[in-house]
Amino acid sequence: VGVDADAAGPGATTPGREGVGAQVKVLVNRKVYKEFTETRLIQTIGAHEDAVWTMKFSHTGEYLATAGQDAIVRVWQLDRDDGAVHIFKPTPFREYSGHKGDVLDLCWSHTDWLLSSSMDKTVRLWYMTMDECLRIFSHQDFVTAIAFNPVNDKYFLSGTLDG
Repeated sequence: VGVDADAAGPGATTPGREGVGAQVKVLVNRKVYKEFTETRLIQTIGAHEDAVWTMKFSHTGEYLATAGQDAIVRVWQLDRDDGAVHIFKPTPFREYSGHKGDVLDLCWSHTDWLLSSSMDKTVRLWYMTMDECLRIFSHQDFVTAIAFNPVNDKYFLSGTLDG
């Protein structure tokens, strides 16, 4: 999927910088038809200072966790207020700091526990009602992938560059 600045209307010059409500043009590559003909930008989340490497919805869909180069995990909550203009509330529900390197992956359990993995060679465990990290799991190299066990969320798997 590509973004075309012409879809944003007059004055738009940079792809990906369309205004809220502007139609986003979807470019077709080796397809007969467009699957997303009425794609629109609804909200921009601008709290991260650098690149966002990962984002994951909780299993209930109530939260969205985002993280990346700034080493901060931010959790956004759906805006369920009547007449809400945005999908998510404008400020993060939680901001978790502690990682010393880029956050590369996030994973939610079915009970709203959140794991974050990082280039600082750690996995951190968070819970939505708590403001601080509950546990740190150290590794020998960058932790590039994490996943809770789908049957028992007391266990998780982590993938690292050390094999």
